Amino acid sequence: MKTTTKDIIAFLPFKKEFKIELLEKMEKMDEDTRLAIVDILWETYDALTEIRFQKNLKMIMDDIVNKKIPAPENIHKFVEEKTEKEMQSELIEDSTQFNIENIRVKIKNLMK
Repeated sequence: MKTTTKDIIAFLPFKKEFKIELLEKMEKMDEDTRLAIVDILWETYDALTEIRFQKNLKMIMDDIVNKKIPAPENIHKFVEEKTEKEMQSELIEDSTQFNIENIRVKIKNLMK
């Protein structure tokens, strides 16, 4: 799955109302402002991914030290793949849930 800015907005821990408002306003923003916001969103997502990577690395290292698992051939690659799978899974789940909620809000607004 290719990650989009919309997916990141759905994933980040913002209030639902702010996410909807941000998406609506981004469509109407001038390009410089929109690109600045997109950069901030991607930097935030990258920072959260790095935090998850560090957490996973610590857990794997603890498991290796405690002999719960054998040491993978390439620990860095192993943890990187594990982290990517986790982030993608959460991203898909959050994005799907947000998209459904966003559709519900749009339909509700049309019914007014």
